[in-house]
Amino acid sequence: MPFARPIATAPTDDPERTLLLFCPEQGGWHTGLFVEGRWLDFATLTLELEPTYWLPEPPEPDEAERQGRVAQRIEHRASDPKGAGSSPAVGARPATAKAAQQR
Repeated sequence: MPFARPIATAPTDDPERTLLLFCPEQGGWHTGLFVEGRWLDFATLTLELEPTYWLPEPPEPDEAERQGRVAQRIEHRASDPKGAGSSPAVGARPATAKAAQQR
């Protein structure tokens, strides 16, 4: 896994190069570009970013590789001795004695 680098070392020569930018005052990581002397968000090109660190944008996953990972997850779930439905639903609250009494 690559390490974040200080923003002063970021490449600024290509206005089409997207980078991952760490902007602590703006909530964390954003994708952005260096355009006309300032960092702008990739999504709208209207929000000026104030990054302190950067990372290169990760490459798009190869479709075959992505499908292979999905197939591995499906196989893992199928081989799980607890069964696919053994996990609690997302957002479900664990049952407690007090909650059971109130029902």
